[in-house]
Amino acid sequence: LSLSLSSAHHEPRAQIIVFDCELPILPGSKFTFHQQQTAQPCRVLKLISTLDRATGEILKRAPRCVTRNSNAVVELQLDGAVCAETFRESRDLGRLLLRANGKTIAAGIIVEILN
Repeated sequence: LSLSLSSAHHEPRAQIIVFDCELPILPGSKFTFHQQQTAQPCRVLKLISTLDRATGEILKRAPRCVTRNSNAVVELQLDGAVCAETFRESRDLGRLLLRANGKTIAAGIIVEILN
């Protein structure tokens, strides 16, 4: 695996597991994106789908929100570039956490790099 400046990305698509959060995740929700030793402010651009936790099948396309204890695919927009790869390419660089107000809201993997 060789990383270059072209490996710095701003818009990953991620499959996340939402933990016990107080408010649902909506487009425009702001979080801190954590990956390895990197922390970047980010926001949810788009909710792509919700998934069945057991099978991974798509339950709903373009949901209005994602609630606690759900699996979802979301598009994120980071304020700065991070060195990231898809989980398939690099297990370490493909993992992420979304945090807000000192709490971990969701964990997941990067499934696609958009930009």
